[in-house]
Amino acid sequence: MKKLIVLAAAVVLLGAGCAQQVPQAEAPEKDTAEVSDIKEKQQVMVANVFEHPKFKFTFLIPLGVEGKEDAQGNINFVDVLSDEVFATMVVQPGIPGIALAPNKVEKIKVDGEPGHLYHDTDAKTGKIAIDKLIVDMPKSIQTVFISQPVANAAKFDIKEIVKTWNWK
Repeated sequence: MKKLIVLAAAVVLLGAGCAQQVPQAEAPEKDTAEVSDIKEKQQVMVANVFEHPKFKFTFLIPLGVEGKEDAQGNINFVDVLSDEVFATMVVQPGIPGIALAPNKVEKIKVDGEPGHLYHDTDAKTGKIAIDKLIVDMPKSIQTVFISQPVANAAKFDIKEIVKTWNWK
């Protein structure tokens, strides 16, 4: 938790320097890759910490998104203004992998633990429609499953969230 607080403080301090205005005449031209990198860094800085209420693992989620626990103990990540659900997380023992073609399965690390990101398709259109993360919790029988429609990736990006994951 101390690491997370220090990280959050560093993000705030670094973010304060981003607000400086450069006069138009002196502003250097930036290529598309540089602009993309800047936008990505700003997205990371504009985040808050989600902590699972029972298992206490943490990761950063975008501002304006919060995790709401339902009656079954699942977490819905929702827009705080509209209540639109961007993704859903289930934690329970032994969630199996998904049988997909190898080119639709990414092996990833979630805070050092091996996991899989599945790029599932819509049965009607054949287009990738939903991403699903499955990873076993370390030293536990629990499996974390996050399901996120691809259409919501700009608002809740599983790959970016995994980069900030901390099992505790």
